[in-house]
Amino acid sequence: MEFLRSVLSCYFAASSYFSLDVGCCFWDESVLDCTVLYHSGGCLKTKDRILIIDDDQMFLGMVQSMLHDEGYEIAANTNVREGLERLDRFDPDVLILDWQMPGITGIEAIDMIRKQQKYDSLYIIMLSGKIMTDNIVTAITAGADDYVIKPFSSEELMARVLNGVRSRRRRSLGNENREAILKGLQKIETLSQQLANTSAKDKRSSSWNTDIRVIVSDLKDLLKSYSS
Repeated sequence: MEFLRSVLSCYFAASSYFSLDVGCCFWDESVLDCTVLYHSGGCLKTKDRILIIDDDQMFLGMVQSMLHDEGYEIAANTNVREGLERLDRFDPDVLILDWQMPGITGIEAIDMIRKQQKYDSLYIIMLSGKIMTDNIVTAITAGADDYVIKPFSSEELMARVLNGVRSRRRRSLGNENREAILKGLQKIETLSQQLANTSAKDKRSSSWNTDIRVIVSDLKDLLKSYSS
């Protein structure tokens, strides 16, 4: 029972981290075989977080509404300094900020962010009405991951944000984490095989082993999709 619980915890933790829709697990502690039931509620899905910093209140509200309708969790600030202070508390996956703002410009803000190693995986999208190649090069060199020229369509921004979310996930899943997951999968497969060897004698082991093999297969597919 404890082994199966651990495997399922690993599976649902990974699924939640990668924002996947998965079934929920219900444990009936009064039943010895601890049957695992699934339904399609997707209750472990988490929202990707987007922080927007722009001094134009009307524009900020428009972008915030667009992203909210797409299912993202949104935080917004018109003040750059307050927005930067919010980074730690909100922990966004993607930061969208305007170039031309009073006090601290978008370029200066990016420079401040990139000097802190804890924000290495943060995906930054720079918004600007500047259309010259030199401007784009300046922003990317400063540390922006993407550059969107105003005005833009909602479809374009949504595509850029989605790309940013995917990139953030890949960055967070570094080589060290991939190696740890692979080792964990190897251990799960070994224990699964041990259960398979006893399944002929014990119907409970046979049932558990089937569930575990499905979970291991899903975890492998999950790892492959984010390590490619």
